[in-house]
Amino acid sequence: MATAIFKLEEKRELSHEEAHKALGGHAHNVLRIDVGAGATTIYFAADKADAAAAPLLKRATEVKLADVAHG
Repeated sequence: MATAIFKLEEKRELSHEEAHKALGGHAHNVLRIDVGAGATTIYFAADKADAAAAPLLKRATEVKLADVAHG
């Protein structure tokens, strides 16, 4: 398993439940959700080798853990 940290940006404000659903069950762990100014940013960890997660990971950007803490 090759777990990495990703950032997914949605151009609408989502509730925490909606943000989790936006990941389609492919995130191992949601690390942070930022909501405001008409947008939502979701930081999560996922397995880069998970073929089922590939469509989600194509929409996300891989980031470093420090980006989550200082985002």
